[in-house]
This record gives sequence, structure tokens and C-alpha cells, in this order.
Amino acid sequence: TETEVFYSALALVAVVRTRVVTGLTGRFLQILAGVLAVPIPFAFAVGEGVSVWAGFAVASVSALVMGWLMSRVEVESPEADEAMYVTVLGWTLAVLFGAVPFLPELSLVNAVFEAASGFTTTGISMVGDPGSLSRTLLFWRGFMQWVGGVGVLTFFVFVIKRSGGVTKRLYSAEANKTDAKSLHPSLKKSIGALVVAYIALSTLFATTYFSLGMEPLNAVIYSFSTISTGGFETSAAGMAGFSPEIQGVTVFFMLFSAANLILVYLILKLNPGPLAESDEFQLYIKIFLFVAAVIGIDLASSTESVSRLALDSLFQASAFVSSTGFLTRPVSVLGAGTLSVLLGAMFVGGCLGSTTGGIKVFRLKAMIELARRKKREYSLPNTAVNKVRIDREILSDSSLDTITVLVFMWVAFTGLGAVATVYLEPLNFSEALSGTLSAAGTMGPVFFPEGHSVSALSPVTKLLWVGLMIAGRLEMLPLLAMFNSDLFRNK
Repeated sequence: TETEVFYSALALVAVVRTRVVTGLTGRFLQILAGVLAVPIPFAFAVGEGVSVWAGFAVASVSALVMGWLMSRVEVESPEADEAMYVTVLGWTLAVLFGAVPFLPELSLVNAVFEAASGFTTTGISMVGDPGSLSRTLLFWRGFMQWVGGVGVLTFFVFVIKRSGGVTKRLYSAEANKTDAKSLHPSLKKSIGALVVAYIALSTLFATTYFSLGMEPLNAVIYSFSTISTGGFETSAAGMAGFSPEIQGVTVFFMLFSAANLILVYLILKLNPGPLAESDEFQLYIKIFLFVAAVIGIDLASSTESVSRLALDSLFQASAFVSSTGFLTRPVSVLGAGTLSVLLGAMFVGGCLGSTTGGIKVFRLKAMIELARRKKREYSLPNTAVNKVRIDREILSDSSLDTITVLVFMWVAFTGLGAVATVYLEPLNFSEALSGTLSAAGTMGPVFFPEGHSVSALSPVTKLLWVGLMIAGRLEMLPLLAMFNSDLFRNK
């Protein structure tokens, strides 16, 4: 069966990789088994039968058994490339096991796509009408995004018994967050603080949604989708079907969710100063206001009220710059110029250290300051100190090199992905680019013409985009380790 082939492939990987990779991956699978089991008691609570929760049981037990067998290998501290591989493999396994509960509703490729979109917080869905799904599957789609937002491996790192080199390398390999050393000397305590902030904000969002009239399940799922900047919804109407009050608070929730989690943690400790003084956050707000103004000008010819147009402009701008991807209007009503601006916003994403996709505003700021440094070279003497500074701190040349490589990889991956999509699908380059940017940037919306949908893409294109989702979620760099031939020999 397809499941047996899948397990055989994983077993082969475990054989050809090092003992370190096998052991750490096994421990991760045991934690993943617990995540996969969460919807089972939910299904019992809402009165849904075995046909709904059986897929979760199969996935959970399979991950637990396989993880137990692999974790019997003695684990040493991983090297950098091994930690990178464990990270890539861990996210891939999460996607494959997470797809199992969708198999009664979706084809194998579509189920993998849906799980990848969930765990990577992308929000592109293979489900035309989410309202047709069981409440347990709706919960699972939201819960996947919530887990993926803080990082699937963050939970793993947080609960494993080892500390020191193992935890630091694994946490660093999952490159969607900044170094948390400014919070606590202990990395585990720092991760714990970020998880506490994440849970606190999730609770605040759910409580607010419920108080504004959402039914409890919707309030929980939308809090998951918003804090993770994921974008999965519970009905075909989506956010457009809720009141202006709910849409209004969601604007702020999306913006807040795309800020640096470390600075959010400090705000929860009643210390908002670092966020207000952050060069990255200031540029992030400027981008948001610019995108809102562009959308507002585009919608100005509409006959609707000024307040409605203002809300739609702010909502869509917040949804795009935060990479959440909620829509209150179809993108087809926007002009080509506005769509080009939105493509730029999709490329940038939110702040470093957040749950968003894209290259991050911090790196855009670094590239801007790097260009300014080059400009200053022509007027300064050779002996002058000419450095890139952000938040009054000097960025090292090593950091700038890493940022430059990452931006190049982003351009290369999304551009080549768009070219491949053009050859595979009846789309022009800008339409294909919107899809690859949305996948790699974990955004959600795609600018397809009328009559085209993501669910109609070929299986090859869907799997290509799945790869882009994982690559984008890991911010590209860990994939470089996959090309290291030394990783394949037994160390």
C-alpha cells in the first residue's frame, strides 16, 4: 500500500543517515504522535464517530511506534549539517503524518498539500468549502497552523531531556525565529517564554472573538489561524462573513502576530519600549500603511461607504503584510498595479522572529542599509568607519553575507518555481509567481484568473509547491545542508 511504501522510504533514510539523525528524528516522532492524538478527545467531545478520528489514531500510533524504534539509537550532540537535516526531515514527517486524517476526504497529493499548507502556516487550501468538513477536521486544520506557527520542532526542543549543544543546534536550524538569548541565559527557558507568550495571545484572540459573537469553535480556530498568520478558515465566506467589529480587531491581531515574538513577550511584561524603538517594526508599519493606501486608492471608485472601504483597505493590507492571507474581497477586484504591490509585500513578509513567511522586514532593512553604506563609500575617506547599523547595533559582515545569500535563494527558489509552474500549467508568469511567492512566503492568496483554482493544479505542481512551502518555512538556508555529501556517510 501507499502507507507501506512511505514507511519503507523512511526506514531507508534512517539507515543511510547517521545514528544522530536517526535517534533525534525518533524522539521528534514521539512528540509528533502526541500532537496527532490531540483531535481524538475533541472528536469524542463533539460526538463525532470512529470514521472521523480513526485517521488520527492510525497516524499517531504509527508515529509513536516508528519513533520508539528509531529513538533506541544512542544520540550524540549533532553537528550543524546533521541538525539542519533533522529539521528538514522533521517538518517533512510532520506533513506526511499530518496528511493521514485528510485521506477520507482528499486524494493523497491533496492531503499532503493540505497538511503542508497547515503546518507551514501557508493557508492555501485544497478544500473548496471548509464548512463541508467535520468539526474535528476543521479543528485539526487550525491546530496544525497553531503548532506550525510556533514551530513544530520548538515543541520537540522544549521537551527533550538533553540541553546544550543538541537543543541549540536544533533550535538554530529551525530558522524562523531570532536568537532568544536576550530573554534568558537558558535556551529552554527562552523557548518556554516564547511559547507562553504565544499561548497567552492565542487565548486573548479566542476570548475576544467569542465576546464579539463568534461561536466557540470558530473563535478557537480563528485564534489559531490569526496568531500563526496561517489563514485557514471555517467556511467558504471566510472573514467576509463576519461583522465589521470582528474584522476590525482582526486587523490589529494580524499586525501584532507578525511582530517579533521576543518583543511581544516584553510587551506582555509591560515593557513596550523595545517594540516602539525597533527599526524593523517602524519599517513594518510604514509598509503596512503604504499597502493600505494603495489598496484604498484602487477601491476608491467603489460605491460603498467610506468606512467600509477604509476597513477593507486596512484589512487586506494587514492580511498581506502579515502573511495571514484572510480576504474580505476577492483579489480579482484589484488592478494590476495594486497586485504588483501585493506581490512585493508577499516577498517581504512580516518581522524577524515572528510566525510569518517571506524574507522578513529586518532583512529588507539590512539590504536598504547595505545599499546606503555603499553609497556613503563614494564620499567618505578610506579610513572612515562605514558600517551597517540597525537598532543602533552594528551588523557583522558575516550576518550581512548570510542575509544576502538568503535573499538570493528566495529570488532563485520563487523565480525558478514560477518558471516551472508556467511550463506545467496554463498560467502566465505573474500568475505563477503569485503562487510560488504565496507558497514559499506562507501567504495563502494566489492571483489566478477566473476559472482556475489551486485544487485543479497538476500533482507535480502541487508537490513542487509543497517543497516551496517547507523551504520557505525553514527560510531556505537549512536546505543547503541537504547538498552536503559528507552527511551521507556514517560519522
